[in-house]
Amino acid sequence: MITIKSQICIVTNYASEGTLSSFMKKRKQERRRITDKEACCIIKHILKAVKYLHDKKLIHRDLKPANILIHDKKDFSKIQLIDFGFCTLCKEPLTKQCGTLKYMAPTLIKRLHYGLPADIWSVGIIMYMLLNKNRHPFFNNSL
Repeated sequence: MITIKSQICIVTNYASEGTLSSFMKKRKQERRRITDKEACCIIKHILKAVKYLHDKKLIHRDLKPANILIHDKKDFSKIQLIDFGFCTLCKEPLTKQCGTLKYMAPTLIKRLHYGLPADIWSVGIIMYMLLNKNRHPFFNNSL
């Protein structure tokens, strides 16, 4: 028997409904659209989470459906942001390009100075996709 002296355990909440991405794909496969009321509730709670980060001067920089967990499909108030690998303190205008291209604000793509509003662009893309059967406003493929 091998004994490991140091271990790292990561304990996270269980999101029974998975990611927003999987929720959107499932709805598409079922040929059921996400209702305006559901989309409104989802976006409201995403924006509340983003506001919490922004109030602390943190920018996520990789907001996308795959980085949003849904705990209960009947209660979208239990949404959780994940994957803070690109998250950073936003003290001054940033220029580093990072995140997922499909959800990146134009200022990130062009490597111009950007700040907290870059996250709001990503939320706008997510909202468009929720309201338009997973269609991305600028790319042909969804999710």
